[in-house]
Amino acid sequence: MNFALFLRQHALYRPERSAFITNRVWTYGELDKRVDALAAALMRAGIVERDRVAVLMKNSIEFIEVFLACSRIGAVFVPLNFRLAPDEIRFSLDHGRVKAIVVQPDYSGMIKELEPELSWLNWSSVASWDEAAGEVAYSQLGDSSDGNRLAASNPIEDVPLSSDSPQRILYTSGTTARPKAAIVTHGQVIAASAARVVDFRLNCEDVTITAGPLYHVGAMDTFMTTMLYLGGATVIIDKFDPENSLRLIDEYGVTATWLAPTMIRMLLDANVSAGRDLSSLRVVVAGGEASPASLLDREDSELPNVHFYNAYGLTESQGLVTVLDPEQRRDKFGSVGRVAWLREMRIVDGDDREVPPGTPGEIVARGPVVFPGYLYDEQATSVALRGGWLHTGDVGYLDDDGYLFVVDRKKDMILSGGENIASSEVERVLDKHEAVDEVAVVGMPDDRWGEVPVAYIVSRGGEIDAEELSQFCRQRLAKFKVPVRFHLLETMPRNSTGKVSKAQLREMAKA
Repeated sequence: MNFALFLRQHALYRPERSAFITNRVWTYGELDKRVDALAAALMRAGIVERDRVAVLMKNSIEFIEVFLACSRIGAVFVPLNFRLAPDEIRFSLDHGRVKAIVVQPDYSGMIKELEPELSWLNWSSVASWDEAAGEVAYSQLGDSSDGNRLAASNPIEDVPLSSDSPQRILYTSGTTARPKAAIVTHGQVIAASAARVVDFRLNCEDVTITAGPLYHVGAMDTFMTTMLYLGGATVIIDKFDPENSLRLIDEYGVTATWLAPTMIRMLLDANVSAGRDLSSLRVVVAGGEASPASLLDREDSELPNVHFYNAYGLTESQGLVTVLDPEQRRDKFGSVGRVAWLREMRIVDGDDREVPPGTPGEIVARGPVVFPGYLYDEQATSVALRGGWLHTGDVGYLDDDGYLFVVDRKKDMILSGGENIASSEVERVLDKHEAVDEVAVVGMPDDRWGEVPVAYIVSRGGEIDAEELSQFCRQRLAKFKVPVRFHLLETMPRNSTGKVSKAQLREMAKA
């Protein structure tokens, strides 16, 4: 069940086939050899099965190589969000008991500053692309003289693993003040890859592009790992840029990709003047937020040959619970589709009893794609997986045809440009400011990003300095998590039980 076996198989039977495209084409044959060399270097550095290896880097071939080398030797891959603040990075490394980290040069300074607090790290390594040498240098990776280069290496046997062996740890923004660490297994990734082939009608001739960051399941698994499973190709870009993405789709004949609705709108806007040939594109999965009717009209008009799928899911289910087929986007507008392949789904009441169609309740799911739990958090795991079902915390109902309509998601979650923001995490930071007596953060509708965070504050002194509060947040949070507005309130609105009414605050934000 070792996912790295798929790389080995494709390298054996179709070594000249394109696997990844950056500023050059990487074939399955050469990628397999490079992963062998990196796996050997990891072992020389003392990394063994189940050790955790983090990466702090943007989308790159190095990111892919570390991911696959970890799988090959049975180590656990921990991709970190490079947009996070140092304190957030330190928490993930500390909580995850990460033994080693591979760092892109842009972020090496931050890790060096954190190193005194992370004395248990085996090593930190700076990855840099040396185009002239045609190799990747991983400095300080091993003790041996050849440990700094992905030179020739003898084949490394893929460590035999069971389906429940951990492959990845993903730190996911939830409804708690600190991110939870979702465990992803080899069996999950293989089952989910097979399911996506069916859900989105993919084949080994498909080419995808990493429109989102690979530390998310959106870009990582829809569709990068799926292409590795199939033997398809992936175009790697380090950040989403509409004009560059249009050029690469045109140049390399990209056929399938995941895009947040915000990204789709930006692509369509950019192509009005760019006029790129997008005829190769046939599958687009829209995730992260709802697609408005106006966007559907543009999709059908400007990209008539593309099959647009809507979807609903979460990290804990390998990104998907339901899929809405293109043929139903109009007739079932507002729905996120029927249950995806290899999943089961129900709507249950407060006692976990299934409710009839049309009745709102909590969305629960199960199947081989569902995660085994949260790292070092038995209580959260038991709550999330009680009764053998993944409890999403989201509220929805099924119509008579089995199509899911999401009524309300986890109320403390803000979806901004495809990123999840836990409002409680932002509140935890603002609560430490001396001027803040009470704080509540909610999402405000935004034409570009879908939602942006705004903060409502009861002050200790009767006044607030919005710029000072913004700067306070920027020093402690990723930029996309910082509230765009700070509203002063005399008192917080509360419901009948005395809890802060975020429903009222969301209505205030809309207004």
